[in-house]
Amino acid sequence: MNAPLPSAALLHQNALARIEEGDLNSAQALLKDALRLAPDSLAAYSTLVRVSQQLGRLAEAKSHCERLIELAPDDPSLVLWLGWLNFELESFDEAKSCAAYVEDAALGRSRDALRLLIFACGRSGDWHRAAIAFEKLTALHPDGIDEIVESAFGAFADHLLKRYHARAFADVVDLGRQMPSQFASAKCMTVDQVAFAVSDSCLRLGQYGEAIRALEDRIPATGGPQLPKPVLASARSLCLVTSLMPSRLAIQKRAVKSWLELGAQVISLNAAHERTILEGTFPDVQFVTAPRHAEGRFGKPYVYVHDMMTVLADAPTRTVGLINADIVLSPKAGPLLDKALAETRATLVCGHRYNVDTIDRADAPDSGAQIYEGGYDWFLFSPESAIVYMDAPFIFGGPWWDIWLPACALSSKITVSMVRDSVAFHEYHEQRWDETMYRELGQDFIRTMTATSRQGEGRFNMRLSELLGTAHALFENDKPSAQKFSWLSPLLRSLIALDSCVL
Repeated sequence: MNAPLPSAALLHQNALARIEEGDLNSAQALLKDALRLAPDSLAAYSTLVRVSQQLGRLAEAKSHCERLIELAPDDPSLVLWLGWLNFELESFDEAKSCAAYVEDAALGRSRDALRLLIFACGRSGDWHRAAIAFEKLTALHPDGIDEIVESAFGAFADHLLKRYHARAFADVVDLGRQMPSQFASAKCMTVDQVAFAVSDSCLRLGQYGEAIRALEDRIPATGGPQLPKPVLASARSLCLVTSLMPSRLAIQKRAVKSWLELGAQVISLNAAHERTILEGTFPDVQFVTAPRHAEGRFGKPYVYVHDMMTVLADAPTRTVGLINADIVLSPKAGPLLDKALAETRATLVCGHRYNVDTIDRADAPDSGAQIYEGGYDWFLFSPESAIVYMDAPFIFGGPWWDIWLPACALSSKITVSMVRDSVAFHEYHEQRWDETMYRELGQDFIRTMTATSRQGEGRFNMRLSELLGTAHALFENDKPSAQKFSWLSPLLRSLIALDSCVL
């Protein structure tokens, strides 16, 4: 007797499992099979776009994204996604069209639309339009303009330097005159390259006065080019909260050292007896005694996310965060960390980890580092927004809390930005959730987020409510095994990714 053919939902679930294993090619094949069976599946198309993009198959990703838009024409986030794909494909006019559409059609996404427009105009030489977009963005979001300036300057510099290397000196001089005024405060290394390119082009055209003016801001009184100062680690207004463990101390020492070197203050929330054990081992960490823990429920003194949020809400820093105790941040994470910190006034930043066999070679090109798609290991947000996450019934170090956090943010209309760069590393070790813990906390997730999504508005809450309604119907009168319950987690992550930005 022939085995029954797999359903589209099962193929999608298998594809998500392949993504977690890092086998993107197999995942893409499974998704295409799923779409042959269910050609209108939003979830499968969304995952296929993401996988194709990660594989560098941008033309395919664009085609799938266009189909996704046909299926959900009222979703501006999909048009933004298409715009960034066009940007990566250097189809800048199409990217600008996507940005303009979203700016007009979705006021709530105007910041994201203007950001895309600035990048696309910068790379295509449409700098007058970029300057107008900068003015609009400054009026809408004055607190976030510095981050846009630092991250977007590279797009403008790339276009100008290409014209310079093509010996189009008149174009370079014109571009130097059109450079948006916001870039006067840019401090990245490329600023010097642009200044010298403009100055050299002026010299070649006999415009000696302009050549001097192009350089005068880059040359201090002592002579020589003025190189931008690197951001000092101590200048980062960041407080990270974790819960250190009395075991696996060596890797946690490496982790804490990496956070301190990047300028973070570190706080560890622990049960009283663990604090006594750990304080001497981690002299640079501020320890706080947890008001309660979950040892009676789950056999270990896990602390509650709610209590961590209480600590974070009182932090004196501009940005706060949660990070798993064994996550080592790369020394190269500084620029990306600064970019993330600039986002956190109205955004939740979530980061994936990369698994490695040994942390000593984490940054090596041949380290074999693999992104872990099964959850998130570090988060950044403002201390003011910690109150949004106070209702968490979850424990730190257990399952579901890391999915609940971005789901709660999106449900509360807080933008979520994902970091996929290889800046956070985790030394591989065996990990198995206790089945009771996984099931009980999963049911806590369904219960709390069902209530939240029903009260909220918007597309994310509607989709989340429908998904959790299905889960509730399946598990209402049942105690499912962890394996049976596990289909919910990848679908939730896919739903979160659909409504999130990539930082």
